[in-house]
Amino acid sequence: MRYKELPEWVKEQKRQIRKELGNPTNWGGKRQGAGRPTKPFSEKKIKDFSMTLRLNPIQQKILSEMGNGNIPLGVVRLIEENI
Repeated sequence: MRYKELPEWVKEQKRQIRKELGNPTNWGGKRQGAGRPTKPFSEKKIKDFSMTLRLNPIQQKILSEMGNGNIPLGVVRLIEENI
C-alpha cells in the first residue's frame, strides 16, 4: 500500500510547528547537541586527557616497579615501551 503525498498546506503547517519549536530542519531535536555532530570525534584535539584505572595488587606492583615507586610514571613508561 502506498502512502498518499501530503497536501502542501499540511506540509507548511508542519514546517511552522517545527520552526516554533526551534527545529528548522528535519533532523535532530530541541535539546542542545541532539542534531548532527559538527565534527567527527577523531578530528577534535584532546588537550587534557585523564582517566581512572582499577588495578589489582599485581598490576600496582608492576607499575610501581616500572615507575620507581610512582604508578603514574610507570603507566607512562609502559605506554612509551609499547608504542
